[in-house]
Amino acid sequence: MASNYYYKAFSANFGARFIGAMVNFFSMPLLLRYLGDTNFGIISLATSVNAYVCILELGLNTGAIKFLSDADKHGDWRQSNAIFQSSCIFYGMLGIVNILFLLAMAYWGDRIFSLTAENFLLLRKLLIIMCFFTLVNWLSHPFYQWLVAMEKIAYTKYIEI
Repeated sequence: MASNYYYKAFSANFGARFIGAMVNFFSMPLLLRYLGDTNFGIISLATSVNAYVCILELGLNTGAIKFLSDADKHGDWRQSNAIFQSSCIFYGMLGIVNILFLLAMAYWGDRIFSLTAENFLLLRKLLIIMCFFTLVNWLSHPFYQWLVAMEKIAYTKYIEI
């Protein structure tokens, strides 16, 4: 049973990474040609600004997976539930911080970035659009942690694909 689990997890992980690499390999030149240097750079800047908040995660992902796995091994559903709820609260707060950071950059980023007024308006729109999706993204982390802790890694990779 364990070897089947590892085979599925390895296959799903490899498949997700391979498909992701192929999508990036073929889409980047197309996006660059379609959007042009400036607009492609603004999209890259927007995603980089959003990535700064990922530093705030502080490795909680790894610790939560370990403690969820330990609680499952001992059959302690109360402890597992408490860890999951704590993780949801932490990632929810992190999502709110991310939204506030993106909004701050959208409204006061013209003082930081050397962009033309037209390019900054595009960056502002992109950052505001990211605000709508960031909370959902951060709140998906506890579910990912639970799936990994319960040895359902293959499911997480199927979702990525």
